Amino acid sequence: MSESNSSWMSHPVYVFLMGVAACAAAMDRFYVPAMVANQKYEIEEARRTTTKSKEDADKIRELVNQLESANKALSLAQLNGLFSFGSPYPTGLGQVKLGDPISQVDFQFSAAQIDKKRAGQWAVETQHAHFTSAYYYFDPREKDPKIKSISFYVDYKSPLRAVFKRRLIESLGLPSLAFTDAVFDDNRYRWSLANGILVEQRDQWLALRFDEVVTGSIEKTVLKKK
Repeated sequence: MSESNSSWMSHPVYVFLMGVAACAAAMDRFYVPAMVANQKYEIEEARRTTTKSKEDADKIRELVNQLESANKALSLAQLNGLFSFGSPYPTGLGQVKLGDPISQVDFQFSAAQIDKKRAGQWAVETQHAHFTSAYYYFDPREKDPKIKSISFYVDYKSPLRAVFKRRLIESLGLPSLAFTDAVFDDNRYRWSLANGILVEQRDQWLALRFDEVVTGSIEKTVLKKK
């Protein structure tokens, strides 16, 4: 190599350019391929995640459909067996009865289901397929308050509304009284049961209370027997 060649090859500019070229070669040989490979991996991973998410979404949708079908089957079963023969209490809601201590509501339902904001009235979200809420009335002035009346309310979407009276007739027989309420302008049906319970039904509502006349007669009969 001549002295002149050696002198310009050792020039700082030449050395810098050679360094850049070496760097570029290294990037082209190692870094860029690695970067491309990494990008390909991330794309494939994203595709796998998307596919998995779709599979999860499909599975969740299938489970939701199964749950809806199960709920419909349960609703139909509860509709067909809504009342036991001779009982005015809807099946599944007969654990708390007229005359029970109001504390029985606490025992049968969770605290999250019970609203106690109004004095003398506890409202319950029942989670029943057709009767979505129940109201238990009592006298808060009593030392050990007893339930004096109960109201059950039907979900406005429930198919029960179309067969409500029929189901009660199947359980209790023909109503003792049918009338139109002048205030609400709706048809009402009333049963007066031998055990002293008065049952009243209208479109979306079922009320139970003690018939004072009947219960008074029952109490007098019991006293006479004693």
